[in-house]
Amino acid sequence: MVQMTAQPGLLPLMEYLATRGIRNAICTRNFDRPVQHLLDTFLKDVEISPIVTRAFKPPKPDPAGVQHISRVWGMPTSEMIMVGDSLDDMLAGRRAGTRTVLLLAGSGSNAHVAKDESTDCVIDRWPPLSLYSNL
Repeated sequence: MVQMTAQPGLLPLMEYLATRGIRNAICTRNFDRPVQHLLDTFLKDVEISPIVTRAFKPPKPDPAGVQHISRVWGMPTSEMIMVGDSLDDMLAGRRAGTRTVLLLAGSGSNAHVAKDESTDCVIDRWPPLSLYSNL
């Protein structure tokens, strides 16, 4: 955790989404402690809720975590987007009924996921430059 770094552009993206009233949640297979470290270190002033961690059963790729977020928000999954970097993320999103966005790893280690039918969109940098084109 001490060596954890945030994805480049993470905070500006979260601020951009907040100014537009777009909610954020976390659905991860990680443990509570590293997730809390991420929030405390890089996202102190960002509202993220709910946070679904490995303690939530069943875990991804089961859609239950994404569906839980949908219920908490009172929003149909068809109006949500699942952003992730793994096949489990894409499968959970697709099985829940969301659109899916794959963030490619800099090393290319997850490039095979881009070809999976559960992946709707692929971006190779976070945030994509097009996101800020209207600023």
